[in-house]
Amino acid sequence: MKSIKGNNMSILKLKVITNRPAPKRNTQPASNWRELLAPMKRGHWFEVKCKTGDKMYSRVGAAANVYCKGRYTFYKVSENRYIFEINKG
Repeated sequence: MKSIKGNNMSILKLKVITNRPAPKRNTQPASNWRELLAPMKRGHWFEVKCKTGDKMYSRVGAAANVYCKGRYTFYKVSENRYIFEINKG
């Protein structure tokens, strides 16, 4: 048991636990984008039907930036139709 004394508070007693893993965090909700994009491998792709600049177009781009980090391409094939493809392993 360790005690820490703060400026404006009384003594705070802490116990460091080393014999088991920390409990899972439940403050961040599960991401559907992470579940979709994380297991994708090189050559996997999906089609997105949306207009340029609309909400879905922006969401796909933002999720790709977060979960794929430069391993993807997102290109237009026809009017209101885009392809998202993983291009690096």
